[in-house]
Amino acid sequence: MLFGSTQNVNFLNKLYLDNLLIRSGGELIVRNWKEGRDFIFVKKTSKNLADALKKMKFDGYDPRRIQLEDYDDEYWEVKGAPEPATYGAGLMLGVLGLVRYRRRQKQRSARLTSERHFSTTRGAAVSDRFHLIWELALSLRDKTNSQI
Repeated sequence: MLFGSTQNVNFLNKLYLDNLLIRSGGELIVRNWKEGRDFIFVKKTSKNLADALKKMKFDGYDPRRIQLEDYDDEYWEVKGAPEPATYGAGLMLGVLGLVRYRRRQKQRSARLTSERHFSTTRGAAVSDRFHLIWELALSLRDKTNSQI
């Protein structure tokens, strides 16, 4: 079963089934399924649902964690649960983002502290870098004047 399309990502795809039966030795692989865009609904009166769920796979999702959620009085919603690696990748991105945020905050705090130090000791417009460059320029000027 192929869900969704790379061209029509804004459309909702809904599949309503009265009875989900997957024969012995068969399996149902759901591809391109995306939570929030694609939906599979099976009637609550489906006699073979428990067996069929064991034979279903969602590409990119953990095959052992297919979920049934109550949709309404008549239907169950069948969902795939993301693989643990997906959660791990998301968690890692979150941690890296937090580390980067904390480093920036620390750098910003250090920069503000040093700017306050410079404004009290040397004036607001003069920084260490400018001061070093100025001294270098003066020494180069003195060396060139002495060579002429």
